[in-house]
Amino acid sequence: MNYIKRESNKFICEYTYPNSVIRSEYTQGEYSPELDRDEKGELRFYMQNGNVITYKMYINYTYVRQFGITVDTAALMFFIPSWEGNLKAYSLRTGKVWWRSNVKKAGKVFHYMNSVICLSNYNTLYKLNIENGKVIAKKKVTNVFDISYSYLLCLSPAGKWEIILKDDLSVIQSFEDKDITALPLADVFVYESSLYLLESSCDDLGYIQHRIKKHSLNLDNRVTEDNMAKDISESRVETIRKLYGDII
Repeated sequence: MNYIKRESNKFICEYTYPNSVIRSEYTQGEYSPELDRDEKGELRFYMQNGNVITYKMYINYTYVRQFGITVDTAALMFFIPSWEGNLKAYSLRTGKVWWRSNVKKAGKVFHYMNSVICLSNYNTLYKLNIENGKVIAKKKVTNVFDISYSYLLCLSPAGKWEIILKDDLSVIQSFEDKDITALPLADVFVYESSLYLLESSCDDLGYIQHRIKKHSLNLDNRVTEDNMAKDISESRVETIRKLYGDII
């Protein structure tokens, strides 16, 4: 899971899963009339060991700042979604394209073990092989949140919320909740055996405001006892406090 903070012409991603990369920053390039788009910007990866990896590359700032840049936990590759093209995986060592998937208009991207999971604008959730981008499984959903290490929370086309196992995209629990559907959610996650909702909205002056709500829901024991989930949840809460203040 990555959390995004925007600063003028820069967006910052903080990573909460165990990772050799702790943060990435992309500084937008200047607009070029000849290219009719921005010039190459600067992408930096900050490593746990103190090293910084820097690449000059073009990223569609307007689009990617909504979803950020996902990095696999082994720090071998990073993933950039695209509205106009395909989801791409890049080598973290060289900055070159590793593979291009057939998934178009990808938005949210999650790394899980030897796979990549992403949501396309065609209301389809894809699970891809991390080595080559080939589709392993897919499921129709309209929204998705990375709630813990092994589970996703998805909104089905029928309006039901479904807790899905990342291994095979199977549903282990479903429920209806119109309140959650109506909220401007930035994130949903399991913390201390409860579901927490991170709301993101603008105030009257246009400034982004964040709020946390604890949601009462009898979660399946497999979710609350998820392997690695407790450490990851603590890391997520620490990152939320760092970026958005002491709201939880």
